[in-house]
Amino acid sequence: MRKGLIILFVSLASGVAVLFVAYLVFRKPQTSLTQAENLSLTITPLASADMTELFGNDFFIAPGLVFIQGLELSSRNPHFGGWSGIAVTKNDSRLSAVSDTGHWLEADLLTDHGQITAMNAARIGPLRNTRGNTLRESGYGDIEAIGMDDNRFYLAFESYRSGIWSAPRRASLEHTGFERWPSPAEMTRLPVGRGLEALAVIDGADENSSRLLAIAERNYGKVGARTPAWIFKTDRQAEAFFYIPLTDGYDVSDAAFHPQCGLFLLQRKLTGFGRFYVRLLKLEPRLSGAWTNAVQQRLFEASSAGRAIDNMEGLAVTRDPAGECRLYLLSDSNFLPIQKTVLLKFGYRS
Repeated sequence: MRKGLIILFVSLASGVAVLFVAYLVFRKPQTSLTQAENLSLTITPLASADMTELFGNDFFIAPGLVFIQGLELSSRNPHFGGWSGIAVTKNDSRLSAVSDTGHWLEADLLTDHGQITAMNAARIGPLRNTRGNTLRESGYGDIEAIGMDDNRFYLAFESYRSGIWSAPRRASLEHTGFERWPSPAEMTRLPVGRGLEALAVIDGADENSSRLLAIAERNYGKVGARTPAWIFKTDRQAEAFFYIPLTDGYDVSDAAFHPQCGLFLLQRKLTGFGRFYVRLLKLEPRLSGAWTNAVQQRLFEASSAGRAIDNMEGLAVTRDPAGECRLYLLSDSNFLPIQKTVLLKFGYRS
């Protein structure tokens, strides 16, 4: 009897997880946002002297990584949510986010001794192509990542025929029109809901030596030991195709790079019991310089048993004048009342 109940319970939990994933893939909220508008944004600190309350009993923080703060972001605007990618300016003064419903969010960050105290002048609007059409109405609204350098914005599109969109960098995403890059054959074959998930601009000495790293969520829709990745020149040419190893059932969520801080990889997984896990890795290339065989150093791991962890999907890295790297993690609420939008900030010195 006990064995039968356990099997039944596990089966029900697995069924719930399957239904939840199906919702995430096929039931994106229908929104009517066609123009940019001001956003009333509320930030609520997530603080506790007990780190297990924030990150769960089994959390891990590596030496050199320091938790700075956690914030819950909320708004009554029905278009707010689903944030899957994040970018922060070099001076930590402005945040940009993109959603899997084809929207953008921008806000000015006010800080005091490294702590975000306010997010001002917040606006929300639809991402557009060069013709002025919204990416969502064009069938490309499932944007999972954003990257930027001094010259351009980059977007990763996940669903059918995954690909990359790019545009000259302007002061705001509101006045930016994106153009799609040609996609390698392997990229267009990525399955719906398991396509491109992460972008990182690998800054070089100049625009000609910079590269764009694009990573799929998992190995062609399967939970495998590796996931496809591509390196592009910033003139759209695909330069390399390789695989990044995966372990412990984690999928890729995002990536971020800073010349003085390194390359970071954000991973997540959802268990059959509806619990999210997040893991932050630093990738150290071997002597060959290839990311394929990079050493993966675990910096952070936690679960949604803690109230500061949700479906963590976005990652950005900057560096302050004192030389400390700043890592930002952002969650995707999936527009569900049982989830929330969380912004975490860490300091890191290698």
